[in-house]
Amino acid sequence: MIWAARKSQAWLWMNEADGALEKGYSKNLEIFISPSGLQPGTYKDSITVEAMGARNSPQTIQVTMVISPNPSSPGGSATGPQKKAVPPPPWAYDEYKNDNYNFVLKYPKDCVTKQLTTRGAAFGAVNTSVTQQADNIMVIVTGAFGVDTKSVVEEWAKDAIRTMGGKPNPKLIAQDNTTTLADGITPAYEFLYESKSSASLAYQCYAFGAQKKNRYIFFGAVCPLSYAPDKIDLWKQIARTLEFND
Repeated sequence: MIWAARKSQAWLWMNEADGALEKGYSKNLEIFISPSGLQPGTYKDSITVEAMGARNSPQTIQVTMVISPNPSSPGGSATGPQKKAVPPPPWAYDEYKNDNYNFVLKYPKDCVTKQLTTRGAAFGAVNTSVTQQADNIMVIVTGAFGVDTKSVVEEWAKDAIRTMGGKPNPKLIAQDNTTTLADGITPAYEFLYESKSSASLAYQCYAFGAQKKNRYIFFGAVCPLSYAPDKIDLWKQIARTLEFND
């Protein structure tokens, strides 16, 4: 059975919006919500699941999100926990600021900014400590409507590996959809991919970010697999500096 699910509101999302199901098997669809940026009140949406040719298709699931006022705030205008201050990283840094989506990312001073050809790259930099190809970091901004996070990151990983001259066949080796940005309240996701090929270098790709209204915004990094063990901790430190100003 080929199935697909759709919704309409930006505060509600799914990591998987379609797929195939073998006879006799079932599927749990994970649903995520975020009150970030919304006023106290009741918000409603529906998820419609369809499968062409299946009995009882489509099925609709109603979703209700209730945001309660924070009783400790004057007038009850707050919407839950307050954001934490994002601590500065433990290394000298420069900042990339994006005024369109009101976020900032801090990155090491020894990274040289560079226009990258990776699709959706709003910012790019290269660490030249080994070679020009050793460590590319970037900020990706791409549309969130009609596509799930995993698909977006996988397409970015393919393009990043292709740009560096590798064979674009990334394999997901780690995923976390339960984390938050360093502010403590913005839902975030984290992915780690590897791409191995007998015909070219192997690569590792890391991505960390969040959905902001109708956009996915994430920090991405890629380097040859042999250098990755020395890079991953720094990548995660850079990623945790991603901070929204609203």
